[in-house]
Amino acid sequence: MLVELPDYDDVLLAFAEAGMIRSPAGAHGVLCGVVCSGAVDVKAIYLEMLLEEAQHAEDLTPKSKELLEELMEFSGQQIRALDFAFQMLLPGDDDALFVRAQALREWCLGFVSSLEMAGISLLGSEEEDLVEVGEIVKEFIEMDLMDLTEDDEDESYYTELVEFLRMAVILVHTNSFAVQFAMQEMEAEETIH
Repeated sequence: MLVELPDYDDVLLAFAEAGMIRSPAGAHGVLCGVVCSGAVDVKAIYLEMLLEEAQHAEDLTPKSKELLEELMEFSGQQIRALDFAFQMLLPGDDDALFVRAQALREWCLGFVSSLEMAGISLLGSEEEDLVEVGEIVKEFIEMDLMDLTEDDEDESYYTELVEFLRMAVILVHTNSFAVQFAMQEMEAEETIH
């Protein structure tokens, strides 16, 4: 069992073994969206999706498959814990800002696409906080990353955006379960009457 996120490069190697199309960051964004959507069998949905995308899934070593399963379990536990310890799988701070920003963009695309597949639209939400998350994510996805420089201002922007998105994942998760709980309550009342 993982006690921290694996190194981005280790996951990148596992993905390369399997001929994965998605980056580790993009796949982690998908995983987080699946968890936040309230899917019942996160493991089955996520692993099926990853292996369907893999061009050489049969080349995935048992060690690499175990790493992916542990990543999935660890991230799910972090999101469900609601203790704000959630971490995003992104390249390390020693990588160039452009590389980190590109990975963050891929994470955002994966997160939003898996939410949308589950019928959750951030921009179409009735919750103002979720709409704000959707707007910020959309703005970042559409941003020209070539405009980023290695200066303190852009580094600060990146750091603040990562922190915002970490909290946004918790917000989306809690909102999703609040909606599910309310729907269950309404169904229970309809059954009684």
